[in-house]
Amino acid sequence: MHIHFSYTHSHIDKMSKGTVLVTGFSGFLGSAVALQLLESGYKVRGAVRSESKAKPWLKKYPQYSSQLEFTYVPDIAAPGAFDKAIEVSGRVLGSLMKTNAAQGVDYVIHTASPLADKCVDPERDMLLPAINGTLSVLKSANRPGSTVKRVVITSSFGAMEDYGQPWNPEHVYTEADWCPISYERAKAEKEDQALIYGTPMGITDKEMLTLNQSSPRRRPSRPLSRVLPTTIIGPTVQPVETLADLPLSCTRIGDFFDTKELPSAPVAPPIVDVADVALCHLRALEIPEAAGQRYLCGVHGHTPAQVANILRRAFPSEAHRIPVGNDRPWSEDFKWDGSKATRELHIEWTPKEISYAEAGRQWLELDKADKASAAHK
Repeated sequence: MHIHFSYTHSHIDKMSKGTVLVTGFSGFLGSAVALQLLESGYKVRGAVRSESKAKPWLKKYPQYSSQLEFTYVPDIAAPGAFDKAIEVSGRVLGSLMKTNAAQGVDYVIHTASPLADKCVDPERDMLLPAINGTLSVLKSANRPGSTVKRVVITSSFGAMEDYGQPWNPEHVYTEADWCPISYERAKAEKEDQALIYGTPMGITDKEMLTLNQSSPRRRPSRPLSRVLPTTIIGPTVQPVETLADLPLSCTRIGDFFDTKELPSAPVAPPIVDVADVALCHLRALEIPEAAGQRYLCGVHGHTPAQVANILRRAFPSEAHRIPVGNDRPWSEDFKWDGSKATRELHIEWTPKEISYAEAGRQWLELDKADKASAAHK
């Protein structure tokens, strides 16, 4: 069952650039993508699991209510899960309970994917939802009669890594790299969360190339771009009121506070600000030459000690809560080349000092609010 529900606004709509279906709308990246689309003049149809995911968003951003509608997709891996979300059908439930026909979307940005940290059964929890969810979106977008003009898929840096080979610190990762791990290998994995997460991204990247080819019975397939972010950092634009509301990517900054030792990490991976990743999706949607391309988004290596130093400088009054640790030249362990996105998508990457400081600021504000709330109980 798919229900479209929207919220009206008294202001006159600005000229829309078209309607974009954003899957994973209520997530860390999905919310950032949606906000940039709205700020740029698009209308957004957010795919959420329930209406309860939509109301907090409208409460925080009422200025965009005239540009927003939501579609209920309880299981992204179900066959045809996005057919009604994309087609000219379904119901729109407005604030006055008026029923209208939902217009077909012009574009699709698919950010929805399961989280590896919640994986117990690799096939059930990660492989099938990630692969089937992505391919389902693409099949729905390419159905006869679809109004979709272009599709952008969120992949991952994991789609480039070969988890079956020894670590090679001299290898420079680019868009030409592919994860070769098989479905059966990932299905049997019990411990390596990176392998479990990266494998379906690599599989779907390859499957999309085949699936999105023109068919004699169909009109030419929709232009498709893929964005492959590394570790995404920065503050969330999601509606959050407590630390418990923060997505996992934002809670990790809290590991640097009120602890005796810094978090450990084997290497310093490339990172990227969530706003930059969102902008990559927007530019991939708009720039004609981005069709058919993969874009690696990652520009900064970091170590726990570097992050701690950034946080101490940004928040001197909280420095006593952050441990001091020694550094090692980990930035030499991990090499990548994100210049293609810089060059073709015209991205000016956010400095890591800003990303970590803003993430830390958000965490500290929520931490303070949580403690104040607890004190009044």
